[in-house]
Amino acid sequence: MELTGHYLRGEVLDDDTGMDGIPPATFTLRLRRDFGPGWAWVRTAAYGRLDHAGPTEQERPGYGLLDASAGVRLGEKAELSMLGRNLLDEAYLVSPDSRAVLAAGISVLGSLRLRF
Repeated sequence: MELTGHYLRGEVLDDDTGMDGIPPATFTLRLRRDFGPGWAWVRTAAYGRLDHAGPTEQERPGYGLLDASAGVRLGEKAELSMLGRNLLDEAYLVSPDSRAVLAAGISVLGSLRLRF
């Protein structure tokens, strides 16, 4: 189990306006399980509302994400894995930048890793 979280604040001292680059409160939980030659994990994250945006940012609502991955080692030299991102198909901005676009919906990535 991996648990993370943070809460940061930042304001311009002259006029109490928000600063660019101060992320909203965030909480994540990841559970991983190894079994034989394989492994799997699931990760959930909650991002708080950004309501004190900096001068080049935009406010955005809070949102939650769910990701999952599984893989198997194929001997000592190879590993096959699958990763699913944004499994709840949440619509959210990829950054607080004033020109940011919505993140991709559900996405799946397969990979084969070879060691030499």
